[in-house]
Amino acid sequence: MRLYELGIEIDRSGKLTLDRSTFEEASFTFDVEQILAGEQGLFSSIEARLDIYLDSSSGTLNRRLETLESEKSRVDDALDSLETRYQTYYNRYLSQFTQLNALDSELSAVSVLFTV
Repeated sequence: MRLYELGIEIDRSGKLTLDRSTFEEASFTFDVEQILAGEQGLFSSIEARLDIYLDSSSGTLNRRLETLESEKSRVDDALDSLETRYQTYYNRYLSQFTQLNALDSELSAVSVLFTV
C-alpha cells in the first residue's frame, strides 16, 4: 500500500496534502486505520525512523549536538590560548617600547650637550 493510493501526498518541502475523495474511496477498500496507526503502519514506521534521530542517548541529533559542543569547547580553548599569547606579546612589546622611548630621551639629553 502506497500513500498516494490513500490520497496522501508529500511534496518536496515535506508538506502533506490529502485528496479527500481518494481517501474516502480507499477507506471503503482498505483498513486505513491499520495502515496508518497499526503496529506495522505508517506512523509506527515514521516513529521508528524519528527515534534514530531524536533518541536522547544515542540519536543522531544528540550525537551531532555533542560533537558541536565539543568543537565549540575546543575553539573556545584555542581562543583563550590565543588571547593569552596576544597579551604576553603585547606586554613584552610595550615594555620594549617603553625602554626604547626612555633610551631615546636619554640620548636626546646627551646629544644636547654636544651641539653648539
